[in-house]
Amino acid sequence: MARPAAVGAGPGCGGLRDGDVGEHRHRAPHRGAVHSQPQGGRAPARRLPVWADLSRAIRLGLPIGLHICAEVGVFALAGVLAAGLGPASVGAHQIAISFASVSFTVAMGIGNAGSVRVGWAVGAHNTPQARLSGFMALAGGAGFMALSGLVFALFPHTLAKLAGAPADVLPLLIPLLMVSAIFQVFDGAQGVGAGVLRGAGDTRFTFLANMVGHYAIGLPVTLLLAFKLGLGVVGIWWGLCAGLISVAVALVWRFNRMSAGTLRPVEV
Repeated sequence: MARPAAVGAGPGCGGLRDGDVGEHRHRAPHRGAVHSQPQGGRAPARRLPVWADLSRAIRLGLPIGLHICAEVGVFALAGVLAAGLGPASVGAHQIAISFASVSFTVAMGIGNAGSVRVGWAVGAHNTPQARLSGFMALAGGAGFMALSGLVFALFPHTLAKLAGAPADVLPLLIPLLMVSAIFQVFDGAQGVGAGVLRGAGDTRFTFLANMVGHYAIGLPVTLLLAFKLGLGVVGIWWGLCAGLISVAVALVWRFNRMSAGTLRPVEV
């Protein structure tokens, strides 16, 4: 979940750093590359970048940026919708999103680590190790977020007091923390899932899954529950929950399907 309060903390963070797209130890020759022949035992000059390199980098990196924009955008839109429901609603929304963001940072770190490990395994042409590394990361992220959700469910009043929630915000904040407790596991799974798919070299599917999950599923549920059925800010959060569940299921399914075959390094 890339929250508006921490745009850089989305699951797409890391871009094309080492390990993110499974290109380690695999550098294909490119047309138009400029090499100098070794003379007198001197090492050859470094190859100059060509447009083909930039094109490949854009094809890999652009979906990552669009994925972050899509995820940040839906949570920013949720904040705007909450603001239209009054000060108490937007206050409860901001406090709940802050707590959810803190727990998500751990899942984000696990996702980045999983991206590196999967990328190294793919670069070494070791698909079984890549699959194992990916599912270990998914289990770690979901496991931590399950514990986080348990804390949200058992101690909502303590968390509200810790945040200094005003009396008019408290009746709205407690239900939001309970909804957050439910979607924590799915939030962790989708965050880590995006990371391991980047390690496997698949950046486009993550963007498409976020667009469909958040905007084709989550947003309509939000509008229906929050405004049509009158659930207010709680309905907004149930819509976010529906979107996160959809994205998580899609990303885990995608990694399972990809890693069941042979993962090949991406040529960059």
